[in-house]
Amino acid sequence: MNKTKINLNDLKDSDYRALLENDKVVNKLIEYNNESETLLINGWLDPLNGLSDYSLGGSDNHNYMVVQDSYKFLKSVLIAQRDYNLLSNDLIKKAEKYLSEYEDAEPLDLLYYDDKLDEIGKQVADKLVEIAKTEYDYSMSGTFLMNAMKNYEALINIYGEDAYYNRDENKIYYICED
Repeated sequence: MNKTKINLNDLKDSDYRALLENDKVVNKLIEYNNESETLLINGWLDPLNGLSDYSLGGSDNHNYMVVQDSYKFLKSVLIAQRDYNLLSNDLIKKAEKYLSEYEDAEPLDLLYYDDKLDEIGKQVADKLVEIAKTEYDYSMSGTFLMNAMKNYEALINIYGEDAYYNRDENKIYYICED
């Protein structure tokens, strides 16, 4: 007789692949992963200064970052870069160069360097939006969902240790069924 009730710790690769066909399970995994991804993104986003508005998410969302004060923004990006290493060395060097030149500029030259800071600030903001979008998109991919189920106990974290998988029905039973 085929054993159909399986503890979530005992799933096989074929079970994980089958669960990716269960919309309720996939939606819960995506929600769970998006919460985790949001926490990771907020880790580098929260310290950023000089932004007036932003919206970050997957490709299906309208994503943007509006820089209000390029100087403050770029200074805070350099701090975040040390902790998260998000941006290319070339982009960081360019930001450092213009920040340094701005700080050393004569009053009559500040307008020129304001424009340069705005230009590099927009480039950095656009790159950060792209990074966040890529991270959110990846957190919804089948590869990432499979990895989360197999290696990070996402199913147990979502459904609890008493939940089980019914292989014949391709459902997870816990307090309810999905």
